Amino acid sequence: MTDFESPNGWHRSEKGIFLGICKGLAEWRDVPVFWIRFAMVALTIFTFPLPIFIYIFLAFITPKARKDGWTPKNSEYRTVNQTLDSLERRTRRVEDAVVNRETDWDRRFHDK
Repeated sequence: MTDFESPNGWHRSEKGIFLGICKGLAEWRDVPVFWIRFAMVALTIFTFPLPIFIYIFLAFITPKARKDGWTPKNSEYRTVNQTLDSLERRTRRVEDAVVNRETDWDRRFHDK
């Protein structure tokens, strides 16, 4: 599965200025969008028609961002939080089992 097909991959941002390609790339790589746009303008100045054709081509093949507020970063944080919550619940169950066994042994030996 390529990054274009991956739900955590590159997407067209709804908040972009023109088609959302630069903004989506900036969100995907976690860099300021200014530098992506600066590079795009510089490439366009030095190699005029090619970057424009590539930009339009990418606009057609890059999926749009989901409308439910999902971004790769939010999804990753959500996954990490779910994993940590699961580990915390398991740790509590183990602690409860250990503490209950210790108090059971203490009760057996000290009550007699």
